[in-house]
Amino acid sequence: MCPVSIAGGEYAINGGAYTAVSGLVVNGDSVNVRLSASADYSITNKEVLTIGGVTDSFSATTIAEAVSSFQLPPQSTGNTSFSSEHFVGSNNCTMCHDTMSDNQGNDVGIIKDWSATMIANSLVTHSGWLRSEPS
Repeated sequence: MCPVSIAGGEYAINGGAYTAVSGLVVNGDSVNVRLSASADYSITNKEVLTIGGVTDSFSATTIAEAVSSFQLPPQSTGNTSFSSEHFVGSNNCTMCHDTMSDNQGNDVGIIKDWSATMIANSLVTHSGWLRSEPS
């Protein structure tokens, strides 16, 4: 038997419950580690697992702060308010999908990026495709 311990996270032996309390493993045991990522941008959380005096570290780094510029330049949207038996234009989606912001108040609405796509300009409204919308 070998002692196992962790600093900064939790581990589980052979699919058991996760714990931060030191324990024992035997040859052939499987050890999984679990590390929580920060809710903040550009933060690295680290944990160190030690088994029988051998250590290794694991880390999780969150993404850099979101940039408020769009990936795609806005494109001509054509008639985004159209509606037919099976299709609706993307303008019918903007009430919900263009008012989103992240936890720091940055605009993360998808309409300006999404408006140039074929799907956005011709959503099928029956259940055989993407999503059913009430008419």
